[in-house]
Amino acid sequence: TRVEIKNLNSFKAVRAAIDYQIEEQIALIESGKKIIQSTVLWDADKRETRLMRTKENAEDYRYFPDPDLPEFVIEEDLIEKVQREMPELPAEKRARYVASYGLPEYDADVLTREKEVSTYYEEVVRLTEDPKKSSNWVKDEVLGIVNKNDVPIDEFFVNPQRLSKIIQYLNEKKFTQRIAKQVFEHCYEEKLEIDDIIEKYDYKPVDTTDLPAIVEKVFAENEQQVSDILNGKDRVKGFLVGQIMKATRGQAPPDEVNRLIDATIEKLKAGQ
Repeated sequence: TRVEIKNLNSFKAVRAAIDYQIEEQIALIESGKKIIQSTVLWDADKRETRLMRTKENAEDYRYFPDPDLPEFVIEEDLIEKVQREMPELPAEKRARYVASYGLPEYDADVLTREKEVSTYYEEVVRLTEDPKKSSNWVKDEVLGIVNKNDVPIDEFFVNPQRLSKIIQYLNEKKFTQRIAKQVFEHCYEEKLEIDDIIEKYDYKPVDTTDLPAIVEKVFAENEQQVSDILNGKDRVKGFLVGQIMKATRGQAPPDEVNRLIDATIEKLKAGQ
C-alpha cells in the first residue's frame, strides 16, 4: 500500500516525514487497522503528516488524454523573465562559495545541502567578513550539535549574531580556540549571552606582560624537562607548553607562549 508524501523541501524533511510514517503505520498495523493508499502533507511546524486525500485504486488518479485542450505557448520573454527571477540554486551557490569564498568543494557542499544552513552561514559571513573561519564553525560546531539533537538551525540558540561575536573575539585574541569552543558550548547549553558567559567563567585574556614571569616559574619548577630540551630532546617542549597553558587556565595566546619558551631556551643555551 502506497502513501505519497507532499511538501518535502529538504533531505531533513524527507527523513523526518518517513520516520513519522514508519511509526504511524506500525501503530495502525499493531492496532489491527489497514493502511489506506493516500496522499499526505508534511507539516514541518508540527512535525507530522496530515491526510490530504485517499485513493482507492489507480483509476482515482484520472489520467486520460484530452484532445480539446489548446496549445499552451510559452513566450521567450517569459522564459527569460523566469530565469532572471529564479533564486540561486544549490549548484550555483556551491560554485560561488568555492570561487568567491575560497572554500573547499566539500565544505561548500555541506553548507548548501539545506537552504536554512546556507542562510545561517551567509549571515555569519556578512557579520564576520571571514568566510573560511565561519565555514569551519558552522560545519563542525553548529551542525555537529544541530544534527545530533535534531534542532532546526533557524531555532538554534547560538544564532549568527552570537556565533559571529565568538569568531570576532577569537580574531581579536580575547580568548584561545579552546576557550572559544567552551564559550560556544556554554552558550548553547545555558542559553546565555556571550559576554555573560565570559564574565561568569572569567574567560578573560591573560595580560601578556605577566607571561614572562609565568614562563620563568614553569621553567624553575621543571628543571629536568628543561635540561632534556637543552640536551636536544625538543619534544619535551610540548610538556612546558602544557604547564604554562594550565597555569593560565588555557587563556594564554599559544603563539606568544611558544615564542617565550623558544626565547628562554635560547637564552639558557647561550649561557651554557
